[in-house]
Formats: sequence, structure tokens, C-alpha cells
Amino acid sequence: MVVPNFFPSKGNVLKYNGFKELAYLHPNYFVPNKKILEDYDLEQDKYVFIREVSKGSLNYKNVPPIGLSKILDLFLVLD
Repeated sequence: MVVPNFFPSKGNVLKYNGFKELAYLHPNYFVPNKKILEDYDLEQDKYVFIREVSKGSLNYKNVPPIGLSKILDLFLVLD
């Protein structure tokens, strides 16, 4: 099993420093293709994309759940 180092575990486990979300979005590995925006007729910096994850996800183990509507309310305040 491979888990972040903050996750309590025993046995045959490989631990690493970090979160998988940071790994796949790290600029050393991911470069956004702005041409994609043209394919969908979207303007840069005009949209927010939200990816919901399971409430049982390890990254949010100690974070109280917040409803999507509350998150959207925060963006409306910033607009």
C-alpha cells in the first residue's frame, strides 16, 4: 500500500511526503493547454471548475464537510 505520510498505518506500507492531488497538478508534470479553451468557446479566467471528491477521501480526513452551495456562495462574494 502507498499512502501519504500523515495517514496512520502499519505493515507493508510505503509512505511519501505530499498529496496525490499536488503531484498530478505539479508544473513539472502538467502544463495546461490553453488551446482547449478555444475548442469550447471559453474565455481564460472567466470560469471556475470544481471537482467534488468523496467525503471519505484521505486528503480531507480532518476537514469538516462543506456543501457545494456554500462553496459557490463564496465565489459569488468574490465576483
